[in-house]
Amino acid sequence: MNKETAIKVLFEDNRILLPNFRWANYHQLDHEYYHSNNIDSVFKNELNMDLSKRVSIITDYGYGDIVCNMNYWMWMNEIRPIKLKILYDETHEKKGFSNKETTLDKVNFMVKEWGSDIEYDFVKIRRSYGNILRTYKSALRGKDLFSHIDRNHRNMWYKHVPINMEQYSFVPLSTQMEWYPTKTQWKRPKKDSVCIYKYSPPLDWDLISNNSFANIGDKMISQDKKVVSKYWRDLEKALKKSKRSIEYLDYTMTPKQLVDKISSCSYLISSRGGFAFLAQLIGTPTVIVFPPAHTVPERDYTPQSIQFHQKTMKLFDPTEIATVDIDELEKQDTMKKTRLMHKKKKYPNLKSMQKLEKDTKRFEQEIVHVYREAILKDAQAKEAESKSKKRAKSK
Repeated sequence: MNKETAIKVLFEDNRILLPNFRWANYHQLDHEYYHSNNIDSVFKNELNMDLSKRVSIITDYGYGDIVCNMNYWMWMNEIRPIKLKILYDETHEKKGFSNKETTLDKVNFMVKEWGSDIEYDFVKIRRSYGNILRTYKSALRGKDLFSHIDRNHRNMWYKHVPINMEQYSFVPLSTQMEWYPTKTQWKRPKKDSVCIYKYSPPLDWDLISNNSFANIGDKMISQDKKVVSKYWRDLEKALKKSKRSIEYLDYTMTPKQLVDKISSCSYLISSRGGFAFLAQLIGTPTVIVFPPAHTVPERDYTPQSIQFHQKTMKLFDPTEIATVDIDELEKQDTMKKTRLMHKKKKYPNLKSMQKLEKDTKRFEQEIVHVYREAILKDAQAKEAESKSKKRAKSK
């Protein structure tokens, strides 16, 4: 990667993109874009952050959590040297969820795979009550995030929230910009093959009553295990019929194994999640398994589902997934559909992190609306083209 590419990503029309994905005024001459002092002044005025000091970021177990929270700083480091302070707790020192590596190991691997010279170190903090990322989000969002739990548990949560916002900027994971590419990039194999990640939630989770659909609703095929099993069997049969070989991915694989496999298959089939994020960085065409809303009425579709911009389609029918045109899949770029909306918004100086979170939530909703409208128009255009061809044949 180089400075020129990073400038195209972070600068536009006398504006600079901030880590919260707001645009701030930046009235400088072209040759001054590289001046750290000018960039630093914007960060100080807009976010009260001093880029000469270490920037605090939070990550978590998943590859998506890691790359989403580090992506912006990879780009900025190409223009102005950045020093990161990565906050973690004791759970990230362990190999949980069948992983071969700890969270810290994954971060180290990703920085090497990015080929970045960014400076960073790990700082251990007190274990929060629950997920570390949600802990910090809750400090921004207030009680709404956990309104579904009882008062005693909610009080316990706030007692254990390590609210230390120094040098920290909230990163809205659902409005990602361009992805910082890895050194390993996709090469289409001569023989069609797919990599599949079969997502399933922890057993015995009552996802509806505890409101967990707000986080993973768009990943869920069904809460009925039999329905889920049948879906994957149908997809496997359809792929075999299409003569596309199958290789399965799971979290027992090392990061290197995952990158090697994702970079060498024809396309990835996965729910929204860590492996799909890796595919974005690698440039591998991807089909996101995206169940329609009617399959689970209580499903809550998170705006995070729009993160996958490049070479991606959202499909659910097993036959459509198994027979997808890989050339067409490779051409997909939904970033084009959200870029105009994403970049035309101007925001005033933010007075508090609470206001930032409220603005972010509205911004996400606007982006989702634009994205859905664009997808609908594409579908209507495709249908009209199909009808036109049929009429032409009948004449």
